[in-house]
Amino acid sequence: MDVKNMREYMGWLYYQYLLITGIYVLEPWEKSIFNTVLFTMVAMVVYTSYVFVPIHIWCNFETRLKKKDKYYLICHLPKCTYRLLELSLIF
Repeated sequence: MDVKNMREYMGWLYYQYLLITGIYVLEPWEKSIFNTVLFTMVAMVVYTSYVFVPIHIWCNFETRLKKKDKYYLICHLPKCTYRLLELSLIF
């Protein structure tokens, strides 16, 4: 793809974004507020997923490996939860 086709494609994607969200009818200042709120929410979801999802997967995997008796789950699950808190403070 050359630069002109890429620019046209990006313009087409932006036009689709305007049509799907319905913000093409808004004033420019309303569009900027809407886009700012949307970008902030998406950034928060991406950051939270990046920080907490691997920790929860790791904790779940560790718990399932040692899931031979129910006593382990009752007594050691808070330890895993404390690790989640410690690891979340690192990031």
